[in-house]
Amino acid sequence: MPSIESMSKLVNARIIREIDKIAELKSFLKVLPPVGFCCVYGSSLHPNNNDKSSMVDYIIGVSDPKQ
Repeated sequence: MPSIESMSKLVNARIIREIDKIAELKSFLKVLPPVGFCCVYGSSLHPNNNDKSSMVDYIIGVSDPKQ
């Protein structure tokens, strides 16, 4: 059984990776007009994605798309 210390290191590393992912996803929004709504999902979870390729899909609502 792994020690509490080794489990804690694994959990901390995972949290850091998740924070980095969130920052990467949010950085994309900086190049768009003001965003009123946004959701993100990974299409690697989609049942038709047989090769499990990693892709992030954005659904974005903006008030002025020409801005």
